[in-house]
Amino acid sequence: MIRSIFRAILKAALFLLKGCVLFSEWFVEVSGFILLPLIVYLIAFISLDRPASELAQLPEWMFISIILYGEVLKRLVIFYRRFRGFDLKFIRVISMGIIGITISSILLCFSLIAEHKPGFVLPKAFYFLQA
Repeated sequence: MIRSIFRAILKAALFLLKGCVLFSEWFVEVSGFILLPLIVYLIAFISLDRPASELAQLPEWMFISIILYGEVLKRLVIFYRRFRGFDLKFIRVISMGIIGITISSILLCFSLIAEHKPGFVLPKAFYFLQA
């Protein structure tokens, strides 16, 4: 009895450790691919003496969002294929990822139009959605 409980605890700990390893690998890849260029971009933005309120109105946030949704979706597909298999949760995860990518793409289009067409003004609530 005690041996089976110990095995179950050990199995859960190994599963958690594998999840932590996968998360750390993902975080290193994402930070190298997205966060470091974003930090350089923000330093350049600050050095141009632009007001901080304009930072939330940049269309690049939606581009970053699209990349993050795609990357998370890819990692979750790999995770489900490796550990759990295909089931209803997998279909939900893919659906939510695709919806997130679609919404981010639409918001990116709106913000690019607003940036290049002076007559097209977006409401302040749009930038709250973007963040």
